[in-house]
Amino acid sequence: MAATDLNALIEEAEALVDKHLRQRNVRLHNDLSRTLPTVRASADQIKQVILNLLLNAGDAMPDGGGSIYVSTQAASEASPELLLSDAVHVQIRDTGNGIADEHVPHIFEPFFSTKEEKGTGLGLWVSFNIVRSHGGNIRVRSRPGRGTTFTITLPINGPPPDAEQ
Repeated sequence: MAATDLNALIEEAEALVDKHLRQRNVRLHNDLSRTLPTVRASADQIKQVILNLLLNAGDAMPDGGGSIYVSTQAASEASPELLLSDAVHVQIRDTGNGIADEHVPHIFEPFFSTKEEKGTGLGLWVSFNIVRSHGGNIRVRSRPGRGTTFTITLPINGPPPDAEQ
């Protein structure tokens, strides 16, 4: 755990998947807060979460492609329903096919996948556990046919001292 620049981490993750997404006609759009504080986190683990969400968003696009919007903001700039006040929020929103209502309650369960042979069903489960181990949370909103939004909330000071690692 060390002071981590989430905006730089997002840009690194995007650089890794950019070619793959462009081949699928998926465009990335950023709205990264210039005043975002660093967070105490494991950069490699948080990058893994961001990569997983970006790749999933790309996979959710119809054949014609689509867009992924990534934004960051400090809790003071965020809407009041996002609770942690000394926290940052990362939002990854796509214009893909969305998640069927009956699947949403299960997406963070191990081995749950809607990708047939392509997915292991571990990506979101691992991502959920990484975010939780950092004292944060991850939420999802999805509308079939309209897209999906994942919101990650991470405490600026990292997990509480009594958190399980």
